[in-house]
Amino acid sequence: MDRCTCYGETTDDDSNKLWRGADCSLMTCPRGTSWSRVAAGSDNLHMTEIECSDAGICDTSTGECTCFPGYEGSACQRTVCPNDCSGHGTCRSNQDFAVDFSEAVFKEQKAQSLTTSEITATSYYDYFLVTYDAAWDAGLQYGCLCDIGFRGVDCSEIECPTAYDAMDKETCTKYGEWEGWGTYTYNKDALGSGQSPSLTEFQGNTILIREWNDETEGNRGASTIFQVVPYNPIEEYPCNGAPAGDYCSGRGSCDTSSGICQCFTGFTGPACEEVADIF
Repeated sequence: MDRCTCYGETTDDDSNKLWRGADCSLMTCPRGTSWSRVAAGSDNLHMTEIECSDAGICDTSTGECTCFPGYEGSACQRTVCPNDCSGHGTCRSNQDFAVDFSEAVFKEQKAQSLTTSEITATSYYDYFLVTYDAAWDAGLQYGCLCDIGFRGVDCSEIECPTAYDAMDKETCTKYGEWEGWGTYTYNKDALGSGQSPSLTEFQGNTILIREWNDETEGNRGASTIFQVVPYNPIEEYPCNGAPAGDYCSGRGSCDTSSGICQCFTGFTGPACEEVADIF
């Protein structure tokens, strides 16, 4: 028939051609998951085996993809970490971040377990509560994991120091006390109270509210009702300093190019944590 049948990627591969064109002179490029086209009959799965992943242009003379800005890889199949994390972080995939989170959860649960028998899982990997393996872009989206002291999408911002608000020491002290109770403990006032119902039923940071039963007139102490409710100290004690994660103790502005606090008038210190002497 005087017609070319182009070679496949392997000798028995008829679907994925290594060459194409009427005379088989054009090379095909690596394929990946499309960044822009959704698979037929699906709402969230993207098409696969797409040349240059729809994020680049195929150079048929070399068989290499020229990726659009923001994408990289032989098939332009993954995103680029902005500014290469500025030299202050590592470029990691969304799957890696999920593993990092699970590892942190594992360490926290292990530290809070009273005995080894309370750790029901036998394998470290059984504690992987969070994964990112089933999504269409699993392992394709990359971002920066910044080193300590840096933040921002490209880790270019230098963190400023934080401390308790100098004008609200009492409030911050109360927050510090709550913080010391831990995430998996009970209200401090309820520990060892011996009251009923048993407070061991309630986990998490809670506050114990005591209400008097007023059914018997003239005898308000006849019965006691205990109500345990969630306790959010940020709402009750809105500390502006470190507990709220605010730079410069909430008493200055942060210069992220240097990591130095520019304190408001009346405050001083590396984190603006002190009241300045004004004469």
